[in-house]
Amino acid sequence: MHRYYLDESGNTGDLIKQDFSLKFGGQPLFSLSCVGINDEKVVSDKLSELKLKYDIDDELKSTDIYAYNPKFFFELAEYLVNNRFPIFVELVDKKFCIIINLISSLIIPIYSGIVETNGKNQYARNHLADYMWHKLPLKYLEMFNEVCLKRESAKVIDFLNELKGFFDSSCCYMLEKKDVSNLVGASIDEFQSSCLEYGESQSVENYLPVPDILNKSKRKSKAKTINILPHVHSFFNIIGRLNKYHLGNIEGIVLIHDEQQEFDVILQKSKDYIVKETISNNTTPTPNSDLDVQSDFKLEFANSRCSVGVQVADLLAGFYTRFINEVFYEKKQVDSVYVNTFNILAEYQNPLSPLGTNFVLPEHKQQSIFQTFGF
Repeated sequence: MHRYYLDESGNTGDLIKQDFSLKFGGQPLFSLSCVGINDEKVVSDKLSELKLKYDIDDELKSTDIYAYNPKFFFELAEYLVNNRFPIFVELVDKKFCIIINLISSLIIPIYSGIVETNGKNQYARNHLADYMWHKLPLKYLEMFNEVCLKRESAKVIDFLNELKGFFDSSCCYMLEKKDVSNLVGASIDEFQSSCLEYGESQSVENYLPVPDILNKSKRKSKAKTINILPHVHSFFNIIGRLNKYHLGNIEGIVLIHDEQQEFDVILQKSKDYIVKETISNNTTPTPNSDLDVQSDFKLEFANSRCSVGVQVADLLAGFYTRFINEVFYEKKQVDSVYVNTFNILAEYQNPLSPLGTNFVLPEHKQQSIFQTFGF
């Protein structure tokens, strides 16, 4: 039985909401980390040793460890990597996540029948998303937010026309702006044709990101929708990477996730979906992941105070969000201990391996990290 512990950092809920803001409560990044620990007692003993050395009495929390005891985390990272505990991390730029969803649903749709297996369309999506991350005025993302909330065909068409206008304007300096304008124009035509063929309501559901329904009560009135939750995308990717790591057989694994006040229902639904549904053969190549899950596995939730594994996952997730945000977003100078810790964890980085970190970031941020650390 293989046991994997998960926890997240930077969770501010769904990204599409009434009080939409790109500030994300001061947390532009989200991370979900997963660490394989089959014997918690061994790791618990190591943590007790480090806590005694660095005079830490309370539960380990990533915020405090990162700020006040970075050497503690350096030694923990060194211990985990030297003993080859498998580590999987998804690091997500929230603004980039919104833009990728916009592009994948309304500009270069992933369901339009175009060939995805050569990876060219995903490269085009990422390239466009990088430009939009830098240059697309805020009002267009606010409009997309409203479209996803209202879910009305007229608003979809109005938004696409406004977006096309941006790429046609002198305000847009993208070299491929004409091509993007043509793609948006084609999307308008296809969406209008779909409305005539299948009806407006069904077309809206087909074209916009599908919200999750969060309902722990039997009363429908208690249900609410969750729009674009990075946690779900990251959870799917972690499962795919675990499936790759275990050579397509994850029947013997148990995922133990930190307790979730709201999202445990959605994560359980996501787990059931990936096990039951057949993955299309027309998908973007992912050499470090395999989403064609053929076997069921267990998903459990645990209180972090009672789980050393979850505490370690919390430390990992917190380190990644804070280090990448400070160094590559806020452009801060950090002490060498933080850089050394990242270098240790980076030993897992290999483009063909499911281990390590998947940087779901704008292309320029991703490349900056890769060049700095020699990935």
